[in-house]
This record gives sequence, C-alpha cells and structure tokens, in this order.
Amino acid sequence: MCKLIDLLEGIAYEVISGNVNREVNGVCYSTHDMTAGSVFVCIKGFHSDSHDMAQQAVYAGASVIVCERAVTVTDNVTVILVSDSREALSVISANYFGNPAKDMIMIGVTGTKGKTTTVYMIADILDAAGINAGIIGSIEIRYNNRSVKNENTTPESYVIQQTLARMKREGIKAVVMEVSSQGLKLKRVHGITFDYGIFTNISRDHIGDKEHADMEEYINFKSQLFKNCRCGIYNIDDERYKEIIDGNRCERLMHYGLDDAGNIKPEYVEGIPGVSFTVNDMNITLKLPGVYSVYNALAAIKLCNEILCEDELSTRMCLMAEVLYNFSVRGRTEVIRLGNGAYAVVDYAHNALALKSLLESMRGYVKGRLVCLFGCGGNRSRLRRYEMGEASARLADFTVVTSDNPRYEEPYQIMEDIESGVLKVLDKKDKVKNGLWSYDDGKYVMIEDRKDAVEIALSKLEENDMIVIAGKGHENYQEIRGRRYYLDDRDLVEPYKA
Repeated sequence: MCKLIDLLEGIAYEVISGNVNREVNGVCYSTHDMTAGSVFVCIKGFHSDSHDMAQQAVYAGASVIVCERAVTVTDNVTVILVSDSREALSVISANYFGNPAKDMIMIGVTGTKGKTTTVYMIADILDAAGINAGIIGSIEIRYNNRSVKNENTTPESYVIQQTLARMKREGIKAVVMEVSSQGLKLKRVHGITFDYGIFTNISRDHIGDKEHADMEEYINFKSQLFKNCRCGIYNIDDERYKEIIDGNRCERLMHYGLDDAGNIKPEYVEGIPGVSFTVNDMNITLKLPGVYSVYNALAAIKLCNEILCEDELSTRMCLMAEVLYNFSVRGRTEVIRLGNGAYAVVDYAHNALALKSLLESMRGYVKGRLVCLFGCGGNRSRLRRYEMGEASARLADFTVVTSDNPRYEEPYQIMEDIESGVLKVLDKKDKVKNGLWSYDDGKYVMIEDRKDAVEIALSKLEENDMIVIAGKGHENYQEIRGRRYYLDDRDLVEPYKA
C-alpha cells in the first residue's frame, strides 16, 4: 500500500474528483493487469486509446484514474488530470518502485544500427571487470544469468521501472539499455537520468504511418537521449552527429570514430570472418566482420574506459581485448561454417543501410558466390522494400526474396515490392523459376515460404560460397495475421553446420 500523493510527486496535475491522500495498491496501464485499488493510467497507443476504457478499468478494480483528457467514471473514483499521461506513467512507475535508476549506473545506447551489439559488448566488459551489469534490449532482459524475452526494444515505462527494481534487489550495479526512437517518442524512459548516453549512427528507418512522420522527427527523438544524460558519447564519423548533439544538456561530451583506431584489417579469426585493429596501443581482434564492428567496439571501449578509469589504462585495455576477442551476440552477424565449406551469416539487418553495410563487409571475405536471402515486414514503410531489393541486387551475386513478418499484409505483395527494387538493377530475364535450378541460372528467385527458401538456398551452396540470411536475426517467429508461428533461421541452418 502507498499514498497516491507520493506517487504523484514530480508531476503537475489537477484533481478532478476525489482526493490524493487515499491509499492505492498498485499501478496499471492495461485493464488486463488490473488489481483492486490500483491507479489506472490512461495512455494512447497506435491502435487504441485507454481513455475509452476508463470505466472498464473501474469495474476491474481501479480506484484512481490518471488521464490527459476528460473521462466519465462512476462516483468514489479519484480522477487526476495531467498534461501528458505517458510522462505521468513514467514518473508514477518510478515513484512506485522507489526510483531504482538512481542507485545504479545507467547507460543508454541509441542509433539506427549497432545498438544491440554495443550494449552486449559493454555489459560483457563490465561483468568481466567485476561490475555486475544488466541488459534491457531488443533480444532480452538479462541479469544474473537470467533471461526474459523482451517484446519491445525499449519496454513500456512501468516494465522498465519494475525491471530496474528487480535488478537493484539482485545486486546489479550497472544497467545497459537500448533506447529506441519509439521508446523516446512514447516517453518510456522519461524521468531516467542516464549517466552515459551513446549515439552510434543514424540513417533513414522507421519512417511510416505508425512510426515516425519523417527523418527530421526520427532525428529529433534520437537526440532526446542527449538531453537527459550526464555524459554523451557520439560517433563523430556520422554525417548527422551535429543534429544529435544540438541542444544537448550533457555535463560532458565525448566522441569516437575511426581516427581512434589504427591498422584496421579484415581477416579470418579461427576460421570465422573477423577484423583486427589497434586502439590505445592495444591490438583488438573481433570474431565479427566489418568496419561497423570496429565502430561498435570503439563505442564500448570509450564508455568502459570512463567507468573503469581507476584502473591503469594497460590493465583496462588487456581486459577489454580479451572480452572482445571472445565476444558474440545471437543473431547479429552470426557466422556459421557449413559442412560443404560454405558459410551462412544470420543477421538482423532489416533496412537498406544495414543490409548494404553487411553485404559490402562480407564481400571482403567471400571467395565464391555471395547470396542474400531476405524479406521485409508488413505494415511498415514500403520504401524500405524497394531500397533493400535494390541493395541486394546491386551487391550480392544472387538474391532470394522471401517472407519476413508479413503481419496483416499479403506476403507475395510485399515480395513484389521488393522485386520492384531488384529490377532497378536486374532484368526480368534474370529471374529463375522455382524447381530445379542452380545459382548459375539467373540472378534472383522468389520463394514465399521462408523455411523452404532458407533450406533450398542452403542446399544449393558450394564450397567457398556465402549466404547472408537477413532480417530476422535473433527472432524465432513469423508474425502472420496477428499470430506468431515458430521459425528460427538458425535452426534451419543447423543441419548444414560443419
């Protein structure tokens, strides 16, 4: 039990009915999770507005309604009016759980690409240094060898605060969080002051009816992280970094870039495509390919050098070099050697820039054909489909167009959009028909069933060929008509492994 007035601390509000000195049992933002005597915070989502369910929440047991527009409810219910109910939910949740973020090192990572890998690199380094670290990100919520699947890259504010409270109770000292533009737009991290904020890069993505209106809005929300962190660390090589740091409220700003690294060399490391470079007079070797992997490592090194500053630089760098050498993350440029001498790369690349970077990087390693297999998500920007189709046709030797998460669209219509991009580079005569074919018969193929597409494409590889299986990465499902069906690209590769 707690007093409503205590939960409202830090919020400007108006009491429409009832009083703020009443005791409450909990905080909810969904009628499905309602408990008797709870505060129900009405928030507007993409598909529904829970202001319309205020009375239903009361029937389910709510004794307090927090809203940003008028609602009609029965008597004996306290109604609190606020200017922004999403901000209110963040503050109320933080107060309810005792503001746990204040007692841990909070690290936020934002950007179009590289968030996940950078987050895991930082957490692994801090763990190795004896600083117990937790992760909140697109793959999972992880701490103390416990992993919980995460539905959103940046969860709802109540879930974040609940998770932080659990982490604090279990001795977590640092939390590394992927902070998405949607998480910032929807105020999910409102009220959290990050000790460190990292900006990796930005490119056109998440522009659409249910995402961001345009690139300017996307950049604006990405930049919000640097308006609420003490130390901002940004990629100075990104051409739009000035827009990210403009108006920042950081006490300190630092940057990283390829000028920090020397002698960058792509090479095979224990039979896996990797890269080596030097930083602070220390040689760093990654079992991850590409210059983008160097960027991710540089961000992690810059941040961890700040946190571990009490140790000698050489000691810090030795520890980081060892951690990074053994580093890998599920579904992020995950290279798998196949039994026939070919390679498969499972990656989350789901926009044109990510796919382009991945294919350009892998071209430096492949000795045979470079095959690219991917689809695009439904109910998302169609522009992404054209751009990814064009990128694959231009950079791969052979393209396999298939399905991803069609959601409420018809899979083949999405594939035809992708084909429109492919045909900016190739010709219809380059298309091979399903059935008996080889990679020598054309330049691209359309196979709607993703499981069939992956298995067929793998079966046709020869020694020294490489296939990039893009778009799903760590995901183990396909979302079709509101239902999720199990499908994991890595499982499909497993029978072909060396």
